[in-house]
Amino acid sequence: MSARGTMMDLHARRHWSWTDWFFSALRLISVLMSVTYLYGYTPAEQRGLVMTIALFAYAVPQTFYLPGHIRPRLFITTEIILSVGFTIYMMSFLSHDVNTVSYLYMPAIIICYLSSKKLFLSLAPFIIFGFPILFQAVGNHDADYVVSQVSNFALFCAIGYGFGVFLRQKDQLSDSLHEIEEKNEQLEQYIHQVERITLLEERNRMSRELHDTVGHSLTASIVAMEAIQRLMDRDAEAAKKRLGELIAFNRKNLEQIRQTVHEMAMNELKWPLEELIQRTAEEFSEQTETKVFVETTTDQLIVTEATKLALLRCLQETLTNAKKHGGASEIKILLDYKNEQLTLTVQDNGIGSDDMKEGYGIQGMKERVQALRGSIQIDSSSSKGTAISIGIPLEG
Repeated sequence: MSARGTMMDLHARRHWSWTDWFFSALRLISVLMSVTYLYGYTPAEQRGLVMTIALFAYAVPQTFYLPGHIRPRLFITTEIILSVGFTIYMMSFLSHDVNTVSYLYMPAIIICYLSSKKLFLSLAPFIIFGFPILFQAVGNHDADYVVSQVSNFALFCAIGYGFGVFLRQKDQLSDSLHEIEEKNEQLEQYIHQVERITLLEERNRMSRELHDTVGHSLTASIVAMEAIQRLMDRDAEAAKKRLGELIAFNRKNLEQIRQTVHEMAMNELKWPLEELIQRTAEEFSEQTETKVFVETTTDQLIVTEATKLALLRCLQETLTNAKKHGGASEIKILLDYKNEQLTLTVQDNGIGSDDMKEGYGIQGMKERVQALRGSIQIDSSSSKGTAISIGIPLEG
């Protein structure tokens, strides 16, 4: 919140409001009326000096209470010194019947209006009790005079401070409403930003899903069709049988793609993780005529569907890359759980690469795994093939 909103008094103001015009005009009118009243009781030879002192007592404090230049403490200090001094000067030669102290009523209102709570608690006793006692001593008034003036100053102080509290609360409410509007605007911007990010994330997720499912299926189909093409010249019946199996395989994959596009839950995610990996490996081995060995050190390990899906997509991408890019004839899969860390390692005997570049598939794998606070390690060389290790932490 701003300084104005924090302090909530006129010390923090940086603009000139209608209330400042009102009190400035009221102060000027009050001074003119008081001086006019006192002027009639002033000896002719002293009227020039009285007018000069009155003008000085009015002008000096007012210089600290101008549009764009509000200095409440300086105004209050100079107003008390000069107004009290002018009143004492007038009491020195005017009759006791003249209510000289009335000159201070309006200054008391404005002083309390401009005061913060802490300053008011310090000034109020001085104004309410100090002024009457001081003027009683100067003017030799009786006790009734003190009681009367205490009541008058208490009333004027209450009016000034009460009006100030009302306006400060009004300002505080206005500031709070303005702050709420700003927060609401920021919240709306944040909501729109979250919606945009969510939409982008969903698009990226769907893109990865399509890449993983379609890419894996097409690669397996292409490899199978190439095998059928070679088999047709040697054994037409066997080729026909393989073609039927491939058609069934592709129909199954088409249904899986439809499910992905329509964001339908995948039934295979209900399977245990070990069975899911085994089924994927067997299916890939059958369609691509690649030897795939699966070893697990876990037994019915309970993991979330998000973890299953991430490992399934990573496994499919890894198997596809091993066959498509590495030309692997043998792939080993190890699922291991140790020290609350689930690790899936896929090792192939393909050609490998000493300078492997990450494609879209590898990048998608990393995004999936990192979303689960996991990590991926890739070790590839032209002489050893490629090994990809995927680690995902699990809660104990």
